[in-house]
Amino acid sequence: MIKPCKPIYCDPEYIVHDTYIPRYVPYIHPIIHVNRKNIVNVPQHIYQSQTREMSSSTRAVPENVRKKAGDRPNASPKREALVFFFF
Repeated sequence: MIKPCKPIYCDPEYIVHDTYIPRYVPYIHPIIHVNRKNIVNVPQHIYQSQTREMSSSTRAVPENVRKKAGDRPNASPKREALVFFFF
């Protein structure tokens, strides 16, 4: 009869069963709100009108100022109001 041999032991094989447990890591994202006021130049047109009384013996316009071709002599002056435009 043959005598039984001694058993040979191999390195163990590992079978890993992973489970996961959440661990929260805070990520902080700072947000900074900046309220800026930018100054923008906007034209404001202001019209001033003047009314002058004149008679035929007085000259309201100085002599060194030429009249426009379309102006009528002896025209009555128009009365206009002071007008403001706001944008």
